[in-house]
Amino acid sequence: MAQHKEPVPGPDVGFDRRFKLITQVCAQKTGGSPPAWTHIPQAKLQELITAYGQWYTAYAPTLTPHGGVETEEKNRVRRLTEPVLRRFIQRFLYVEEVTTTELESMELPLRDTERTAHGVPEEHVVLDVKPHAPRELTIDFTCEETGKRSRPDETYKGMVLYLYQVEEGETPPSADMFERSKLLTRSPHIETFPLDQRGKQLLLSGCWENSRGQEGPRCPPVLAVIP
Repeated sequence: MAQHKEPVPGPDVGFDRRFKLITQVCAQKTGGSPPAWTHIPQAKLQELITAYGQWYTAYAPTLTPHGGVETEEKNRVRRLTEPVLRRFIQRFLYVEEVTTTELESMELPLRDTERTAHGVPEEHVVLDVKPHAPRELTIDFTCEETGKRSRPDETYKGMVLYLYQVEEGETPPSADMFERSKLLTRSPHIETFPLDQRGKQLLLSGCWENSRGQEGPRCPPVLAVIP
């Protein structure tokens, strides 16, 4: 069987296939197909099913000749639904209740058997965000425990950046309202924003991610204004 390197593929066709497959297998396993999975709450499964429905509704029009509007909508919905899939995989599929065979049935990369001692990242990220140039922010991230910019463990892929755009008068958002932006491997990092985002307030947070796609604790949000 082919080895799959990432829990969530980058290309849309692979993303759709993995998303659909995981949704189908989880619906079957939680529906009583032996051995039944009892560790996944029905509310979380329904959240996953709903997210896939939203994704496919936006993705389907791009499978035939289409314009920029359909592509833009597909990209927007993927940004909303991909974090749902990532959280589900991390929380409910890379656990003891799910066997290697079951991971393979969902085309998920297998657990890192050579580095099991490392586990879920426990170290904390420290973010320092400053204006760099018009439309650009410098994001400097270090490990709180070591004080260094380098990854605290060689098995970590990097630092996952989470963003949330703040509206005037809005109450502080909960952690699940932040959008996963990208995986950063080098610090400092310069992030460029669209022209229409200048002057907008942004909350940034981050966490370490290991080779299995498991995320550590997120750091407190840092408030910045896009210059």
